[in-house]
Amino acid sequence: MLNQALDRITTENHSTVLRRSAGIPPIIIAILRSEPLTYQPVLLNQTLTFLINLARTSPDDSDSKIHALNIMRSIF
Repeated sequence: MLNQALDRITTENHSTVLRRSAGIPPIIIAILRSEPLTYQPVLLNQTLTFLINLARTSPDDSDSKIHALNIMRSIF
């Protein structure tokens, strides 16, 4: 489910529909919160690695970069 949500920000153009990534950050955070606290945070590590790479490699004006930054802002 997490992979589907992350892939969605790279494959769809939401610039005219979404403002500040709308519901994407809450969806990602809900998935991350579902991970048990007793284990190493695998989902958080996977998500942050994906988002950091996306923010670094996407062009400055791309929707994917904006979504990645908005999601990271919400996580922190």
